[in-house]
Amino acid sequence: MPERREEFALPNDVVEQASIDTLRNVKIEITPSELVDLMKDADQALNGDSNDEEHDALYRIRRWMSEVVEDPDRRVRR
Repeated sequence: MPERREEFALPNDVVEQASIDTLRNVKIEITPSELVDLMKDADQALNGDSNDEEHDALYRIRRWMSEVVEDPDRRVRR
């Protein structure tokens, strides 16, 4: 039986809400340390020889971005 690949796609309502929030000048707060940690994770995976490491790092980054977008405490209107 072939391996089932997970499909990733942003739902249309998330894309539409992002456009509305952008027009309303909503910002999403992240700390510099959070961003640097993800960049270090990506660098380590990209500098390695394993495509699995790259995939795992990309998956972690994608999951983190979803969590950030969904967290109402990170949303600030400026």
